[in-house]
Amino acid sequence: MASNRDYALLITSSNVNWGTGGIERYIKAQVEYYLLNGVSCYTIFPIRKSMGPISVEYLGVMEGFDFLGVCAPQKLVNYFEKNAKDGAGQIFIHSLINWNIRVLQRLIEAINPSGVSFYLHDYYSICIQYNLLKNGKYYCGDSKVNASKCSDCEYYQRTLEHRTVLTHFFNNLGKYENKFIAPSETAKKMFAEAYPQFIGKIIVIPHLMGDGEYIRRKRKDITTMKIAFVGAKTISKGWDSWLRVSDAILEKTSNYKIYYFGEYEDHRPGITNIHVSTRDGKDAMIKALRDNNIDVCLLLSIWPETYSYTFFESEAAGCYIVTAKTSGNIAHMVLERNNGIVLDNSMDSLSELLFDYDAFSEKVKKYFDKDVIVPLGYRDNIPDVTCVSTSKNDRLNTAFSEVLKKRSFFALITEKLYTRKYSDYLEGTK
Repeated sequence: MASNRDYALLITSSNVNWGTGGIERYIKAQVEYYLLNGVSCYTIFPIRKSMGPISVEYLGVMEGFDFLGVCAPQKLVNYFEKNAKDGAGQIFIHSLINWNIRVLQRLIEAINPSGVSFYLHDYYSICIQYNLLKNGKYYCGDSKVNASKCSDCEYYQRTLEHRTVLTHFFNNLGKYENKFIAPSETAKKMFAEAYPQFIGKIIVIPHLMGDGEYIRRKRKDITTMKIAFVGAKTISKGWDSWLRVSDAILEKTSNYKIYYFGEYEDHRPGITNIHVSTRDGKDAMIKALRDNNIDVCLLLSIWPETYSYTFFESEAAGCYIVTAKTSGNIAHMVLERNNGIVLDNSMDSLSELLFDYDAFSEKVKKYFDKDVIVPLGYRDNIPDVTCVSTSKNDRLNTAFSEVLKKRSFFALITEKLYTRKYSDYLEGTK
């Protein structure tokens, strides 16, 4: 039964309006969905500041997409402990990055929610190197942390301490109705290998659901192929390897027109830049790929992606997809949908594929010769909450209002510094 203390509280690593990655994209969709359905929705995230010899930890507080202010976590804990209520509302933990996990545990215990869900967006729950890149350079091989595999990694010792704290944290969540939400079977498998004791609590909820369908366009002639690197220009996405391969392609062959689709630019001669950001709309990437008639999308992640929006965007645009074995859910989906090729992880395999244009173009042509039905678009797949409230007098609203009225001098200074730095991201979905 709903009550006027019901709410959804989202635990994030930063202001939801600021980031443009996959996690932020999903959180924005969740906030939007709950607000449209009458659920009071809040997010909190850590803010750490050093003022001379003093280092302080605060929380940024948002109601929906609007920034409310900065407060001390202990003030919130004290408030909830003094105003204890029966569990109401649900907490969704999206990221523990930057959090003092012991502080978060005390806060959750003080709030006493009806349920806690933990999203497996990345692998920070397994290793402090959240994409499992050993020394930040290459995929370590699996999600098991042990000395034989990890002792020569710079993140090993800190990860051992991190895992001890997290295991206690996850065990403590067992007192609530709690579950771990994986966006794919890949993410579920990786987490289960690291925490086999929680395998019964892992459920798979994909971030997106297909919305409509159409028959992908056909290509009668592929004398020149349009290929595009899609997404962030980072080591984890395979950007460094692609730089070397694409430079060689530009030098040796004219069979390809090369594109970069993303927020930043590739200034090398011969590269066509198409600026695309999640701030341009949820279907911006799909539209951009379709409008430019891209044939092949290169999704070259060197770590096991837990989901990958770019795969589903590339699929909806009707593109043939080239990826690597270690790309996690991308490789899994390409094999399942039969809409591309999965290479081994060497730069040589990518070079060999692209330099043999006749053989590669034949693979792509066969794909385009078939009547393939792909999604027209996608809709966000957000789990419903069991407690719905249209009241502004919910429990969290009262708590935040009271605590924000009685803040220390340092909290007010921290808020002033924060709002000055992030003034463009304090309200709305800019």
